[in-house]
Amino acid sequence: MNLLPRTGNTYHDSDTWMRLAFIEQCLTDYFTGYTDPTHPHTGGFIGHLTQYWYRHEGAGYGGMPIHWTLPYDLLVALTALPFLPHGLTIHQALAQAHFIVGPLSFLIMVWACWVLTTVVTPRHARPGVLVWVSLFMPTAAVLTAYILPGRVSHHGLSFALAVLSLACTLRFLRTPAPSRAFFAGITLVLAMWSSIETLPFELLTFFVLWAGCLWRGQSAIIAHRLNINLIVLFASAVSFAVLALLIDPPFEGLMFPRTDRYSCVHIALLLLCGLAACGCRWFVHIAPNTASKTKFLVLCIVTAIFCLIGGSGITLLAAPPVNTADPVFRSYFFNHIIENRSLFKSRLPSDIALVCVQFVAVLICLRLTWRKRRRPQVWALALMTLILGTTTILGLLHVRLGSYAGGLGAIVCALALRRPLAQRHPQADGDLFMAFFTLFLGIFLLAQAYMTKAPSTQHNTDTCMLDEKTGAQIVQTFGANANIMNEIWLGPLLIWTTLPAGGVNIVAGPYHPNTQGIHDLGLLWTSDDTQPQGHKIIRNIIDKRHLTGVVLCIAANHVSNDVLPPTSIAHMIAAGHPPAWLEPVPLKENTNIRILRILPDQELSAVQTQAH
Repeated sequence: MNLLPRTGNTYHDSDTWMRLAFIEQCLTDYFTGYTDPTHPHTGGFIGHLTQYWYRHEGAGYGGMPIHWTLPYDLLVALTALPFLPHGLTIHQALAQAHFIVGPLSFLIMVWACWVLTTVVTPRHARPGVLVWVSLFMPTAAVLTAYILPGRVSHHGLSFALAVLSLACTLRFLRTPAPSRAFFAGITLVLAMWSSIETLPFELLTFFVLWAGCLWRGQSAIIAHRLNINLIVLFASAVSFAVLALLIDPPFEGLMFPRTDRYSCVHIALLLLCGLAACGCRWFVHIAPNTASKTKFLVLCIVTAIFCLIGGSGITLLAAPPVNTADPVFRSYFFNHIIENRSLFKSRLPSDIALVCVQFVAVLICLRLTWRKRRRPQVWALALMTLILGTTTILGLLHVRLGSYAGGLGAIVCALALRRPLAQRHPQADGDLFMAFFTLFLGIFLLAQAYMTKAPSTQHNTDTCMLDEKTGAQIVQTFGANANIMNEIWLGPLLIWTTLPAGGVNIVAGPYHPNTQGIHDLGLLWTSDDTQPQGHKIIRNIIDKRHLTGVVLCIAANHVSNDVLPPTSIAHMIAAGHPPAWLEPVPLKENTNIRILRILPDQELSAVQTQAH
């Protein structure tokens, strides 16, 4: 069975295969009762899923830490479990589940948007959701790629949880009740636990919560209910946040302050948010008749203080997630992650389109604000305009955050268009929806077609594919658990396709916790083997990591886009003239994959002669 379908804008997605491979290790250890003695973890199903040490990456070092958190891994594992009673292995069950997880994340997104629209306008929820679905694909093309069948990525679920936390917070502010306060607190923590990328959007949720604390509760009865249920909200949030930290702590320790995954930093921000909410309620208590302009000024001051304290605390106390001071790490890996670039550098039509939609959404909000006469609605729309403006700026600075922002912009457009749609004849409603869907689906397909052909240093091209037959041959050539020198983006797929035959160990994949592995891999591929110093560096790393083979795709963008220097081993292999200490292994199928056996070191003169 072909386990490598077309997924989004590329056949090859390293996160998909690494996540599946890691979850396979977790499930296998659970069913066999194995616990790594060098990196123990708590027992049980959840305990095995929260292990952090992956044994097939970090060749020569026994493994490497994984920085992903539990929520998405649990979703993937639970999706795979129903396939196990039908005679499938864990590997085969995960291969089936990875077609389902992406659309499942999208359904959670639709549900979150439904909750949000029912909070804002209960009578016009259906057309709002329909418009959002039709707008979502073109305005968040990167995020859409994460939720297509065959992609296993936490970004879709993270966005859904961010929207759900905003919706539950608005439901709570509209009608303060213990149950709504409880669910608002739980969804806040779930979104923060899922991914670091939700933090900017959780800040927006905090902003809305503080605004509600300032504008809601004018009467004594509502004020009392709001105050009591705010305590319920933050008590449930902090309790669940502490429980999540106990279950899924950073691999350095329970109180280690990380920013690239869930840690005590998130609990500190949650406590700071609660303190700010209490300050807003105290201000309303001492000055109940304050004008809206003054309240808005107070809201801005509270937000600025929160950002100042939180930002300085993270900067001074938390460990930096990426060691960009390492020039090899930066030049070989970090500078070539397209999703972390600004939109000014990516220049992809879909990214430009999502920013355009963001600006359109801001203009819609400004127009509605100008037309409204009721003061609460004016301030609500002004607040929405400020939020959209903030997310638009984030989108300009970061492609992936821009995709999140595009999804939020689609929601705002849907909320703005829900009433005109609902007031039309039902048949016209359907026709208008189909027109929306056809128009934006066409834009989406054109953008995706361009992205497929556009140069990308992040992903391999369609011709860099590995299947289980090639994986079995690699294991047969080098042996199970052999240490392999790999091309960085191909590494996770190399692990996944060799697992049924026993698996191999790679030096590094594109994951920043393995800084030393990426550093060594960068030196292996960028050093000049024709020079004595470069050859010495390469051989020292090979000996240190006990490498026995090389697996490379000669069509990989690291090679074809000249990320690597012309004198690198990769270019020598692609030209058909590898160094004398590398022996090509013929493949049974004609592909762009090259397998080479590492021989004992040759005399430098022989290496130079072969290179020339």
